[in-house]
Amino acid sequence: MAPSRLQQFIAGIQQGYERAAQMGELPVLITSPSIRPHVRAIIERFRPQTVVMSQNEVHPRIRLKTVGSI
Repeated sequence: MAPSRLQQFIAGIQQGYERAAQMGELPVLITSPSIRPHVRAIIERFRPQTVVMSQNEVHPRIRLKTVGSI
């Protein structure tokens, strides 16, 4: 990923989590299984407490509430 795109991605994560916190939500980042380890490696540098899950890790009966998209 180009450095400028990486900075945009990080800024999007930070803004999304700030908005969710203002709404009283505790969000989880869900991504595709193939890129989950890479996304986790990026995010743990600046938000180590952030939960990053792949779509395969979400139980089929869980009802998700989308609070943002990056």
